Amino acid sequence: MSDVILESLRALLLGAIVVWLWRMGRRHGLARQPGWRIIWTGFLLIFCGSLLDITDNFPQLNRFILIGDTPLEALLEKVVGYLGGVAVLAWGFWRWMPNVASLQRAQQQLCDSAQECSVPDRAAELQMLNVRLQHEVRQREAAERRLQQEQERQLVTLESIGDGVITTDTNGIIDYINPVAERLTGFAESSAIGQHYLDVLILVDEATGESLSDLVTLCLSRDGAMVHADDGVLSHADGTQYNINVSVAPMRDSDGQVIGAVLVLHDLTEVMGIARQLGYQASHDMLTGLVNRREFERLLERTIRRARSGDGEHVLFYIDLDQFKLVNDSCGHRAGDELLVLLSTLLQRHVREADTVARLGGDEFGVLLEDCGLDSALLIAEELRQVVREFRFVWQGQTFEVGASIGVVPVGKNSGRLAEVLSAADTACYVSKDLGRNRIHVYTPDDREVVHHHGEMAWVHRITQAFEDERLSLYAQPILSLTAADGVPTHYEILMRMIGSEGDLILPMAFIPAAERYNLMPTIDRWVVRTTLGQLRQAQGPHDRPPINCTINLSGQSLGDDHFLEFVIEQFHEADVVPECVCFEITETAAISNLSRAMNFIDVLHGMGCRFALDDFGSGVSSFGYLKNLHVDYLKIDGSFVRDMVRDTVDFAMVESINQIGHVMGLKTIAEFAESDAILDALRRLQVDYAQGNVIGTPMPLRDVLALAMRDRDMTPDG
Repeated sequence: MSDVILESLRALLLGAIVVWLWRMGRRHGLARQPGWRIIWTGFLLIFCGSLLDITDNFPQLNRFILIGDTPLEALLEKVVGYLGGVAVLAWGFWRWMPNVASLQRAQQQLCDSAQECSVPDRAAELQMLNVRLQHEVRQREAAERRLQQEQERQLVTLESIGDGVITTDTNGIIDYINPVAERLTGFAESSAIGQHYLDVLILVDEATGESLSDLVTLCLSRDGAMVHADDGVLSHADGTQYNINVSVAPMRDSDGQVIGAVLVLHDLTEVMGIARQLGYQASHDMLTGLVNRREFERLLERTIRRARSGDGEHVLFYIDLDQFKLVNDSCGHRAGDELLVLLSTLLQRHVREADTVARLGGDEFGVLLEDCGLDSALLIAEELRQVVREFRFVWQGQTFEVGASIGVVPVGKNSGRLAEVLSAADTACYVSKDLGRNRIHVYTPDDREVVHHHGEMAWVHRITQAFEDERLSLYAQPILSLTAADGVPTHYEILMRMIGSEGDLILPMAFIPAAERYNLMPTIDRWVVRTTLGQLRQAQGPHDRPPINCTINLSGQSLGDDHFLEFVIEQFHEADVVPECVCFEITETAAISNLSRAMNFIDVLHGMGCRFALDDFGSGVSSFGYLKNLHVDYLKIDGSFVRDMVRDTVDFAMVESINQIGHVMGLKTIAEFAESDAILDALRRLQVDYAQGNVIGTPMPLRDVLALAMRDRDMTPDG
């Protein structure tokens, strides 16, 4: 029994050794060392042999062993279990012994010179250090990754921004260039890096065309101050140019030492192109491409300053096209625009290269000849007039001729300001039109024609002032029926008078020509119509119609006004005056020059009940041809025939023929300028219907005429 106990204790001890060795090998990593597994295997075999010894004492357990109590079992117990285990154990120690020396050296390294050293403690301490070291390594790797990512982000940013970026060392040698800088310079990265930046970045001054200075050297020489070049032009070898803004700044290391420079290239080509385009549009006419009025005035003002300082002689042309309105009215504005474009090219072709041709507005052009005497300028002006006159404009099968009225003004020491010079040129141009158009007129201050023109301009101011001061008045002259027995006029022609600033009465012929010249007649006619109808309305009283019939003169300008007909109709509605008591009088010339408008005007108002008279009939050459197209009620025989009809047989015959034609067409005739009883008798013999003149009655204020008519009406039995 004691043998069994001893064998069991031995087996337990061996088993404990096997387990301890296994755990020690796993904990300290000994299992990976040569020989350690062999030693563990040897102890395992001895443990197995011990277990077999125990089974010899327990038959019940021995049954489970297939070999049983046989010589083979004894062989296994002694040879494999003990002898094999000892042999394997010895082999393992032989393999492991070299590592023992290594372990001793490791212990010495771990413990250094310490008297007492616990290898596990020291190993644990080293393991802690190893953990911290691994943590620091991971942190360093993370920092390196972040740094790499930041570098990649910066590189992507530099390659993605819209500006060109070039970096150099302190000697100006390129070490980096981004794609935008490659495009601007025309150098690829592979060919640019390593070169001096001045060999890659070829910059010139936009104003002078000279090469810009070494910006990198300038920047580094100023203790790293930033340098700018705002007006640089970057040129390619193929001739392509870019407008760029260049900024140069120093690059520093972590210690603040300058290690190079960075150049930033901002492309301004598109911006400068837009600026140039806007500048061109601001100074040029979009239709013709010529200089516009604003830019022309700026150039002229500069030239005037030169002339007044004694710097050369200069000449200004003011050109107004003749018959241009005919092209516009006949073919439309597209044709007019095309004509202006062609004439602009023609004018530019026949002036000097240094001269300036401008479109001043509409069909008006200006030409500025700098450093040119008057004689030479007149030769150029005549050439321009001639080429315009010989030019033929063809549009949709129609051919037009135009002319040029040219006003010429010398610009010298005694020239006035800009406004005065332009006014003189405008005046000279108008004078050339007055003298027959398609001619040249040189401005001189004492020129009789110029003085007359200035007089007309003064009248324009006086007319405008008279409107503001309400110094316009209506007069009425009677028109007598030559067949009436009572001899009392019932028709009156409305006439206008201006009251001067000193109370004097100014007749129409003094200011009407100026009003016609400067297109003031529509304004005057509106005032006459509105005021006449207003006074007629006041004179109506309780009756249905005014006490007299009135004839209102209308100008050709009013007939050509698109809105004048609408205005007249509106005034009739507002005044509530019956249209039958109003007759509108238009001249033969005005009717013919605005035939289609005149016919429409007459037809509309005739339909409302108004009457119409054709004034100055017989003075034109086309009177009878146009008469049948105009639905008028009266013919006013031109006074130039009536005045001398009793002494001049030709005038008498003209009055007679016009009267007969009028009666054949069913019209009433009115003879103007009946200044004597002899003329009245002659008119009655010819059976003229009405007469008007001083022998019948002089003009009186309309208010007085209406007051007398109202009084006479009230005194009649029916009143």
